[in-house]
Amino acid sequence: MLGYDTDIIISFCTQADNVLQAFTYTGIISAGKKGSVYSKPRRVNSIKSAVQLTQVQKDVLVGTMLGDPSMERVKENHNPRVKFEQTFPGHASYLTTIYIILRNLVGKYPTVHTRLPDRRTGNSYSVIRFSTLAFPCFTHYYDLFYTAQGKIVPHNIAELLTPRALAYWIMDDGGRGNYGETILHTRSFTLNDVQLLQHALMINFDLRTRLIEKTPGQWVIVIPVKQTRPLKDVVAHYMCRSMLYKLT
Repeated sequence: MLGYDTDIIISFCTQADNVLQAFTYTGIISAGKKGSVYSKPRRVNSIKSAVQLTQVQKDVLVGTMLGDPSMERVKENHNPRVKFEQTFPGHASYLTTIYIILRNLVGKYPTVHTRLPDRRTGNSYSVIRFSTLAFPCFTHYYDLFYTAQGKIVPHNIAELLTPRALAYWIMDDGGRGNYGETILHTRSFTLNDVQLLQHALMINFDLRTRLIEKTPGQWVIVIPVKQTRPLKDVVAHYMCRSMLYKLT
């Protein structure tokens, strides 16, 4: 972990906590080591059960779940948590934005980690990551996005994909092609799932896209250059400044 960069992140997030008072809090969720003594009974379960996602948090969750973040359960009867990770420092501002939005669901600040050198190149890479706490309010989304086989696209994705959700999907797992087109990297989904997403883009935002099979059985969604202006009109308001390059 890089101390200097982490100090910057903690300073930023501490200042951001003042802004977070605008979010709806249902109480402080505390945690401690096993065997700790508390002056008052811990009501973690009842507090967690009362927590509800705001519409902004729902949109961010839907958009990012179409990208790299993952949800996990320790056991089947446990509540899920969400794990976020991005490259550092390039995508630090984007991940920190997600952290701010989900701050009341998180127990620790984002941290920066340096991975072991790549065996092929010998280069070391850094990532910034954080995880939420486990909450009942995530269970609905876990059931939508996961089966025993892994992550899927919900059958009702068109009902869930708002302009903000689309913006976070693009920021998380979108890219710019060689000719200026926007590419949504959907290789981890089946063709049927990718077609569901393509249909949602059409009926929700009138965005005409095409599918390309990059490798056998792995498809991406291409938003052509001629659709750049309509796309910007839909999502630019919600994009982090550092991610706007994905739209041009």
